Amino acid sequence: MNEDKERLNRAISKSIKKVFKDSLSLMEMADIEPKQFAKIRKMILRSGNDEIRKMSEELDKYEVRYTPSYDEQIDFETDN
Repeated sequence: MNEDKERLNRAISKSIKKVFKDSLSLMEMADIEPKQFAKIRKMILRSGNDEIRKMSEELDKYEVRYTPSYDEQIDFETDN
């Protein structure tokens, strides 16, 4: 996977993980019984991780080119 595609893969994975973490936080606030919460948590995490893997496999079918925005900080590495 090229560097631009890896960057996109990380960004999408991070977004998907945020959705299932937020979902779990909302469930905790709903005061669900611990045994039921554990079961639902497992299902949410499995589903989210499955979707991350599917997205990564789908991304392999595409060419991706990253274009930084004008206000983004870009770090350059030197060969020191």
